[in-house]
Amino acid sequence: MATTTVSITEQPSAAIKTIDNGRMKMDGQDPSYGDWRDDLLRDGFAVIKAAIPRERADGYADKMYGLLESFGLGYDRNDPSTVHPDKLPVINEKGMLMAYGACHEDFVWDIRSEPGVVGAFEKVYGTEDLLVSFDVINYGFANRTNLPENKPWPHQDQDPEKPGFRCLQGLVNLHPCGPDDGGLIVCKGSHNLSAQFHKDLKDEPRIPAWTKEWYGFTDRGMEWLKEHGGEWIKVCADPGDLIVWDSRTAHYNVPVKGKIDRMAVYTCFMPVTDATQEDLVRKKAAYDSRLGTTHWPNARHTGSNTATRNGKPDHIVRESPLNDKKLNDRFNMGEIDNKITEERVESASDFPQKPQLDDGSFKANVQLADGDVTYLIPTPSSDPRDPLNLSPLRKWIITMTCATFAAVGLVQVSGLGALLGEFIPEYAAEGRGYDDISHLMTYPSLFMGLGNLIGMPLALAVGRRPVFLGSCALAVIGSILCGVQKGYTSHLVARMVLGLAAGQSEALCPLMVQEVHFLHERARCLMWFTLWQSTLSAVYPLLTSYIAAGIGSSGWYFLGSGFAAITFIFAVFMVPETKYDRPLAAYQGQTAQVSHFVTTASPGVDDTTGVYTEMLTRKTTTEPRQLDFVNFKPRTFASDLRLFTQKADWKEGWQCCTGMALVTFFPDMMWALLLNGLTIGVNIALGTTYGGILQNAPYNWKSSVVSFALTGQIVVAFLALPLLGRGSDWVIKFFARRNGGVHKAEYRLIPLIIPVIVGTLAAVIYGQAAEHPDRYHWFAIVFALNAYYFGFVGANQVGITYALDAYPTRSGPVLVIICAMRGVISFGTSYGVTPFIASMGYDGAFGIYGALTAGIGAAGIFVFIWGTQIREMVSKWSIANTTTTPSYNH
Repeated sequence: MATTTVSITEQPSAAIKTIDNGRMKMDGQDPSYGDWRDDLLRDGFAVIKAAIPRERADGYADKMYGLLESFGLGYDRNDPSTVHPDKLPVINEKGMLMAYGACHEDFVWDIRSEPGVVGAFEKVYGTEDLLVSFDVINYGFANRTNLPENKPWPHQDQDPEKPGFRCLQGLVNLHPCGPDDGGLIVCKGSHNLSAQFHKDLKDEPRIPAWTKEWYGFTDRGMEWLKEHGGEWIKVCADPGDLIVWDSRTAHYNVPVKGKIDRMAVYTCFMPVTDATQEDLVRKKAAYDSRLGTTHWPNARHTGSNTATRNGKPDHIVRESPLNDKKLNDRFNMGEIDNKITEERVESASDFPQKPQLDDGSFKANVQLADGDVTYLIPTPSSDPRDPLNLSPLRKWIITMTCATFAAVGLVQVSGLGALLGEFIPEYAAEGRGYDDISHLMTYPSLFMGLGNLIGMPLALAVGRRPVFLGSCALAVIGSILCGVQKGYTSHLVARMVLGLAAGQSEALCPLMVQEVHFLHERARCLMWFTLWQSTLSAVYPLLTSYIAAGIGSSGWYFLGSGFAAITFIFAVFMVPETKYDRPLAAYQGQTAQVSHFVTTASPGVDDTTGVYTEMLTRKTTTEPRQLDFVNFKPRTFASDLRLFTQKADWKEGWQCCTGMALVTFFPDMMWALLLNGLTIGVNIALGTTYGGILQNAPYNWKSSVVSFALTGQIVVAFLALPLLGRGSDWVIKFFARRNGGVHKAEYRLIPLIIPVIVGTLAAVIYGQAAEHPDRYHWFAIVFALNAYYFGFVGANQVGITYALDAYPTRSGPVLVIICAMRGVISFGTSYGVTPFIASMGYDGAFGIYGALTAGIGAAGIFVFIWGTQIREMVSKWSIANTTTTPSYNH
């Protein structure tokens, strides 16, 4: 990139103090000032000469070197060979030292206090009542042999959707900085081009950013600037000079080419009147913890003093500066203290919330990995009652409890296949045919879907815990009603009630498991959920024939009601509320130019929620997480027993219903629910027919051993599902690292290849063996029965994890759509299975099932290729949240 250099001469300004002409507007309407402000207006940047006297500037540079040597890692300012990551504190490739409380070192505060520095900002803003940033210090070493490459990263530090002059950035230069000495490079005049630039390139794909307040210029953007007269200038300065620039100005820093280290301290000011009380609370918290705030003086973003070295927390720990500074009268926190009135709260949701980002700017491509580092997504808060902060053991208990409930409910609904023959004589006497008896299997499947349509909106409105406990209780009641039934009609109605309860196992339970785990754990934890559920679902039906032979079908139901009751009691005491409101930023985790920061900034909202910004400090799997017991109450046994933890949000429940209608027409979700609906429908068709096939000639199995045909589901649970779960997590991290650390939801679809192939073959084999039993061993039936179960479970697991990754803030609607609508689709697939087989034969019917499995599964290739584009397309119809809390529905 061709650049020129510029050196601006201005009279020494150490005595700058005069405030004249009010606040600069930078909109073309400012008067001529006759000083460096005219340069700022014209060029978007200015160099203020001798803002700090040379002697003091040299002293500050000496202290910067001394700070590095104080870590005792082997760095020596006089030995260039010691410029090595192992001999330095953690400094990023741009030269920024952000952790260790460095931004609060006494000499950094002395630089901020220099009259020539403060006075420059007073001139721009027309006031002495200013907030100062807790910004970083920068080391640009001449010897970069052992340092990572500092690649160009042209950008502006301002949200394109918030035009106009909002922030004046600044840095104090401490070493001679000529054309070859590295440092700031700016695109002259680009601040005046900013509005037109973003209008012309509004459809240009954006470089992934850690905040809306950072915009990276693509190659097309750089070409646009060149076409419109943008000239890149390497800014030169002497020790003690202050460089300021409009945050709309395109800029970045370049590495040193000469022999002089670049030394600089970034500092910015803004009027106190530009900050809200939430900003001041956040600012006070950042100061008390000696944290950085980037260049935003209102602490829009706060950081961490824990550095990460080679993917692990640095062994050098400094939670406060080496030499702390006692603030003078010019810099004090007294006014902020006077404005803080927040009391300790129950949880983060008790803080007043502001509108959050809608999915229009969120395409589910998130920063999951960076080298060997894996980021925590969603970003956990510091609230002890945040479900993400539960212990691993407690999360495991929640997962297993949900899985147990799911297994008990599903077994009661689908495990009846082995007993259908027991009801034929009884219900035939009532005039019921085999089609009617098969409805005992198909109608509960439909009502499971309806249960999702009712339960999920209710869970989003009042909380997961009350709906989950209610479903557990309903499962107990439904099982008892089935046990005491006196005829076909009462039996069918009781099983419909049981289906309503069991339906929550499909959407609500996975949602609860998701809410207590991070993205990189999700497939593995859902795998354990499915593993335990499948194990119980396999072992219990396996014994169904023996149980029914010993205690009767009613006894089988009563035994199920006992298991459901035990699960209910355990859930009361061990499963807390998992609902927790988070801003969309918690789900993004994108690469940070200044690491360990996130934002909840929203288009059209000038300020973010202070509490969230402080709590959502970006975390990795290797960093320690500290909980805030000052602003939040601790998690206790009593707090976990509460049935309702938040005020009911009926609008959220209604939005789930409208969101379901919207999500249904998303092409990728339509594909996912079709695949899930088909596979569960075929699985029900298999479960409805296998008993009769095995009991008839030539196999002649006894009714007491028919259920042993399901033994293979144990193999599925213990071998195949861990492969899909751990394999999926490995796949997404592998491809995320190959994609620059960015995770795409479509990576979840890769493991689907195996279940689709297995399911297709299983359906065809089953049809052939059932139609021609004289040609096939009974093992063909048993193998196909269990193999298709693997295909169904695999499609279910992959579909749900893909949906949750693709639309994390629409978890409610997508789960309901997949689980509820697949119940409807499966009802259509399996309802007429008896006449379908009579018409087409087993080979024709299940051959069609196999072809549909292959065809719909293959359609996933198109979703994999164009998934991101699909989400971009459907995001145009997403509804921005205008309420006071983040939503799961848009």
